[in-house]
Amino acid sequence: MISVQELVRDLIKKTNEEHSLYAEMLDLAEQKRQILIKSDTKSLDLLVDQEDNLVHLLQAKESERFALQESLAEELECEQNSSALIEALRKQGIEEAQMLEEINASLTWHLNELVARNRLNMELTQQALEWVRFSMDLFGKVIGSNKGDSYKASGKKMPQNTSQPVFVNRQA
Repeated sequence: MISVQELVRDLIKKTNEEHSLYAEMLDLAEQKRQILIKSDTKSLDLLVDQEDNLVHLLQAKESERFALQESLAEELECEQNSSALIEALRKQGIEEAQMLEEINASLTWHLNELVARNRLNMELTQQALEWVRFSMDLFGKVIGSNKGDSYKASGKKMPQNTSQPVFVNRQA
């Protein structure tokens, strides 16, 4: 049977590994923002593949971490969530409780930051799609087709300057 100390060390190791992967994901989210602003579809395709690989790695690490948390919770006779585990570790005088709390706080920060950047990237993607729809409508009108009315039908106003994609915030 594995001791509580060994479980805690393994949990810290797995949490650190997961934390590193989320930090990498955060870097990719920033790269994606720059790629979206530049409308570089080739680079975007490559980046999405990288993200997909990272997501699979994250899912595996998260499953491993949850399994360790479950084993540790059984040993400590507490709930499986991080807060309950850290509190139970403190009560038993296990020094690594503070380290685990700090890693979890940093992991939470990275997750929140990733959510915020992904929201911005989603907004930029939506704007790019609106530009494509507008452009298709404009080209449809140029060649005399009535099929170019999907942009107006969506309730969007036609941009005044049609020479460049319309991005609300290129510096965000």
